[in-house]
Amino acid sequence: MRFLLVVLAVGFLAGCAGQEEGSPEEPRSGTVDIMMRGFEFEPREVWVTVGTTLRFQNEDSAVHTATADAFDTGDVASGDQASVTVDGVGDIQYVCIYHEAQDMTGTVHVVQG
Repeated sequence: MRFLLVVLAVGFLAGCAGQEEGSPEEPRSGTVDIMMRGFEFEPREVWVTVGTTLRFQNEDSAVHTATADAFDTGDVASGDQASVTVDGVGDIQYVCIYHEAQDMTGTVHVVQG
């Protein structure tokens, strides 16, 4: 029984991996990679400091974007990448304009460094 609980806990944690990066207490800085994979952004939610560069890398066969009021990568073809730098404090919600209906969305929480 104990083995089963450990296996279930590990499986649950593995399933959650990659969905969030950084935290309100320990935001990331420098360059943060966000993958476009399986018609999702991974991680879907990140905490970063002002001035952080977000590097979007497309691992899907379809073209994607990361589009928000604060930034727009434009089209990112399969195998390509695009970078943007966040320069203001606040929550930025972004979407792939081609796949928003499939819930291809993400959030960047930007805090002062």
